[in-house]
Amino acid sequence: MYRHVGGSESMAGNSVIYRVGLQKFLTLAKNSGISGIIVPDLPVEESKDYKKEYVSANIDTIFLASPSTHPNRLKQILAQTSGYLYLISLCGVTGVRSSVAQSALTLIRKYRGAMAGSVPLAVGFGISTPDHVRAMIHAGADGAIVGSAFVEIIRKNQRNPIHAAKKLENMAKAMKKATLGPK
Repeated sequence: MYRHVGGSESMAGNSVIYRVGLQKFLTLAKNSGISGIIVPDLPVEESKDYKKEYVSANIDTIFLASPSTHPNRLKQILAQTSGYLYLISLCGVTGVRSSVAQSALTLIRKYRGAMAGSVPLAVGFGISTPDHVRAMIHAGADGAIVGSAFVEIIRKNQRNPIHAAKKLENMAKAMKKATLGPK
C-alpha cells in the first residue's frame, strides 16, 4: 500500500513525519503495511538522509515529476525514487476530467524513453475513467493513479457509506481491469 503524506526537512514544522519523528513514523508505517510513501514537498536535493532511513526500513520513496521537470532534475529524481515514479500528467490542478489530454500521452512516451526502465512509471492527475487508464497504459505507463474520481464518489455518497463503499469497490475493479488492456 502506498500512502501520500507530507514532510521535507524544510517543512519540518508542518510535517506529520517530522512531528511524529522519522524513526517512529517509519515503524508505524511499516507496522501498518505501508510499503511506499510519497512526500510531495520533499525536494530531491534534501532527500539523501531521508532516503537512507527509508531504505533501512524497506519502504519505497516515491518522487514526482511533471511536464516542467528538466531532464537533469529527472536524472536526480530517478536516482532517489524507488517503487515507481509518479508522473504528474498535466500542469495545473488535479480533478475529474472528461478526456485525456494528448499532451499527457506525449509526456508519458517522453518520460518512458528517458527512464530506460529504471522504475515503473505511474501517471496521475485527472485520470477519472477506465478509458483514461487504458490510454495511459497504451501510451507506455505501467500504472495509473486515480484520486479525484474516488473522492467525488465519497463526496456524493457521504450520507450512505455502504453505497459509497460499493461504488468505490466497483470503480477500483473497473480501473484495475483497464490496466489489463483493451475492453
